[in-house]
Formats: sequence, structure tokens, C-alpha cells
Amino acid sequence: MPTKNSSARVRLNAKQKLALYQHYKENPNLTQTELGTWARMKFKLSKDPSQKVISRLTREPPSESDVKARPNIKTQRSVTSTELEVSLVEWIDSCKNLNPPVVSWVTIREKAEEIRQGILSRSEGQDNTKLIALKFSNGWVQRFINRNGFKRRRVRVKEAAIVLKK
Repeated sequence: MPTKNSSARVRLNAKQKLALYQHYKENPNLTQTELGTWARMKFKLSKDPSQKVISRLTREPPSESDVKARPNIKTQRSVTSTELEVSLVEWIDSCKNLNPPVVSWVTIREKAEEIRQGILSRSEGQDNTKLIALKFSNGWVQRFINRNGFKRRRVRVKEAAIVLKK
């Protein structure tokens, strides 16, 4: 009888998917089984990724911009605005260089609102109904943090929480 771990599916993150696709492009003569074995060894996986995953990757590679924006994401979840998401991630990354690198949920919401206003002002006449209706609630901030692989940390500055990448 198979154990729980042996029947669990293998999920690759965006960086791993891109690396697998690049390996496929460099070695187009490899079979999907051989690509799966390579991925298992390269990424120290419990088993080979499924043939379906490899087949899909060879036909539809992940975009490098998506991988750059969200390298550790395993499941592609849709976002209301990719531009807002990427700009906010870049802003948080730039804040890490501040001393102390303080980014709170409040500042994330404020910056998200600022970025949204910039996007809306540049894209007048386009259908931005979803972007206009977007609420930067605590739940939205939590999902944003989870989607982008950030972790919540406390620092010794008056109740300031910082968000750092893994």
C-alpha cells in the first residue's frame, strides 16, 4: 500500500519550472521521462514530476517576468493587476535597503493605493472595473504576502513589522 508521501504530487515552483524548460531547450532530444528524472535529481524532489506537468511546460513555458516577480510561487493564482503586483514587490524589495527595513501592512496598503492611482491615471478609457473595485483589506495584504513568498517579522522598533523574502 502506498504511503501518503509516495502518492503526493510533486509541485514545482516558478524558478524550477523555468530551469526545467531551459534544460529542455538546451537538450531537445531528451524524453519527458528523462526530463522528469533530471528535475527530481536537480531539485531533490521525492519523485519525478508527472508527465502531464512536463508536457505542459515544454509547450507553455513560464514567462521570465512572472518568474522574476514571483519566483517561489507553485500555483499560478490570478491577480487583479500584474502591474500593481510587480510594482509593489519591487517597492518592498527596495525598502529592504532602508535601515531598519520597515514595511508594515499599513504601508503596503498605502503604497498599493498609490500604485493603483498611478495605473488608473495612465490607463484612462480602459476597462479597469476590477482594479477600481479592489479593496486593500487585511485579507488582501495577507494573500499578497503569501503569493509573493514574503514572511512577516517583528523588529525592535515600536510595533513595526517588516516583510522579508525567504
